[in-house]
Amino acid sequence: MNEQEMIEQMAAEMPHAGSLNLVMSPMEAFRLAGLVQLAMRHPQIGEDNFRAATWFVAHVKQHFAECPAVWHVLHMGDDPAHDVYRG
Repeated sequence: MNEQEMIEQMAAEMPHAGSLNLVMSPMEAFRLAGLVQLAMRHPQIGEDNFRAATWFVAHVKQHFAECPAVWHVLHMGDDPAHDVYRG
C-alpha cells in the first residue's frame, strides 16, 4: 500500500472508530499540553492540526483555572521566548 492509499484507508476507517475518552493525571495533562505547545510552533503544522492542538491546550488551561501557578506556566508555554533547548 502506498502513502496515498494508506491516507485514504485511514480516512475511511476513522468514522467507524468511535469516540475516544481520555483520563489522565493532572501532571500527564500538563506535560502533554507543553509538548503540544511546542508542536504548534512547527513551521509545517496544518490548519486542522493547529486547531486541534489549540482546542486541547485550551481545555488543559481551563482545567487548571483554579491553580494560578500552573495556569501561568501553561500560558508561558504559548510564548516561544520561554522555550528551553537542549544541546
